[in-house]
Amino acid sequence: MSAADGLLTLAEEAERRRDFTTATSCLDSALSPPHTASLLPLVEARARMCLAGLLLTRSKGLANAKAHLERALLVLNPLPSAPPCLNLLAHSLLANVYGLLGALPSQKHALYRSLSLLASASASGLLPLARPSSGPVTSRRSLPSHS
Repeated sequence: MSAADGLLTLAEEAERRRDFTTATSCLDSALSPPHTASLLPLVEARARMCLAGLLLTRSKGLANAKAHLERALLVLNPLPSAPPCLNLLAHSLLANVYGLLGALPSQKHALYRSLSLLASASASGLLPLARPSSGPVTSRRSLPSHS
C-alpha cells in the first residue's frame, strides 16, 4: 500500500466519523504532487471529486473545489473505462460551482456537456436502469459525497 492509498483510507475513515477537517487534510495530502503519481487515474478523479464535495459543503472553498473538479475531468476524459455516472457527477458539481461563482457561460457549457454525455451514455446502454421506488442506483461508496 502506497502512502497515497493510506491517506485515502484515513480520509474515508475520518469522513465516516464525520471528522471533515481531517478528511479534507488527508485528501489534500494524498492529492499533492509527491503522492499523486502513485494513484491510478480513476482513484485520483474520485478523490478529487470527494475533496471538492467536502470543500463545497464544509468550508465554502469554491476556487479550490473548482480546481479539483476541473482536474478530475481532465483525468476522466481520456479514460474509456470511466463510469458515466462519475463523469456526469463531476460535470454536475462543476456546473454548480460555476453557478455559485457567477460564471454563467462556463456553467452553461458544463451543463450542455453533461447533457451530451447523458445522451450518449443512455443511447449506448452504459447507464444502469433506474428502478422505480428503489432509491439511488449507485451506492454511496461508489460516488463522492456532496451533501
